[in-house]
Amino acid sequence: MSSKTQNWLVVRLSALGDVVLTTGVLAYLGQKYNLNFYFLTKKQFAPVLENHPYIKKVISLTDQDLHFWAWLKQVSNLKKEYQNFGLLDLHQNLRSKILKFTWRGNISSYPKLSFTRRAYLLTRSKLFQKKLKFNVPQRYIKALCKNPPGISELRPKIYLTEEEKLRAQNFLTSNLKIPTNTQIICLHPYATHPAKSWPEKYWLKLIEMMDNHSLYWLVLGRNKKPLLPDHPQDLTNKTSLRQTIAILALSQHLITNDSGPMHLGTAVNVPVLALFGPTSKEWGFYPSGEKDMVVHLQLPCSPCSLHGQDKCKNNYRCMRDITPEMVFKLLLKRLTPAGG
Repeated sequence: MSSKTQNWLVVRLSALGDVVLTTGVLAYLGQKYNLNFYFLTKKQFAPVLENHPYIKKVISLTDQDLHFWAWLKQVSNLKKEYQNFGLLDLHQNLRSKILKFTWRGNISSYPKLSFTRRAYLLTRSKLFQKKLKFNVPQRYIKALCKNPPGISELRPKIYLTEEEKLRAQNFLTSNLKIPTNTQIICLHPYATHPAKSWPEKYWLKLIEMMDNHSLYWLVLGRNKKPLLPDHPQDLTNKTSLRQTIAILALSQHLITNDSGPMHLGTAVNVPVLALFGPTSKEWGFYPSGEKDMVVHLQLPCSPCSLHGQDKCKNNYRCMRDITPEMVFKLLLKRLTPAGG
């Protein structure tokens, strides 16, 4: 690391998964180089940064704060308050570029590789694939370190307090009447874009198979339409972000679409089984835990999208061909003997 700047204003406004993926990077940089970070992000994502030992302050912004004229005012205030700080841009969007344009201190930005990702999407060229060999945390750290460390050293980290864990345990045993030492399989059946969503009927079939094998499951996350709105084990929209993370930390497994909460499991050392279809590991957003696994059929038409927002002429075959039986078989293999 060539820069001698010790205090950095970090910019990563959204989204959930992107913010989570910064946490291990900042922990590594803070510990190795004694750096301090002041983190600028949207209010709804700020909870994942709580208790981080190297984040001295989280600056939370509302959507209204990000409107053009309001953002210009924020830029002016940030320049005054953090005028002697370095600016670490881990977002690389228009807002962060406006901030960089007027920043007087040291500026470092991560290589977003937007062109390379799009070129690989269009060509499937091994040349572009090779340039995408680093995952997102490794790309983040390249803003300050030319040669990124290994994936394991930059895994996301969310710091729960013992009180948070205790409250989550009390919630499970008292509110949900789950016996102590029960293996819990968490399910996150939601995604920002429909193309990245495993079919609802598949989730229901998976739950049926789990019930038949006496495996205890919980649905977590936020969505306009809960998977099983009247079921006590469906906690959709019923827990805060920190509560969701604490419950995850007490579980034995997370099965999820390619989504932000996918990285929460990795960040609290819970094995993740992630279902990928229109997106690809080359984009760098895959779960990186030692026991994490990505299920991706790698059909000729996949990947077909950078974020999974595109419509599919093949009726989302890449997700539909991942059957509940396939996922359940993988789950049984990955559980401890007591669960299988």
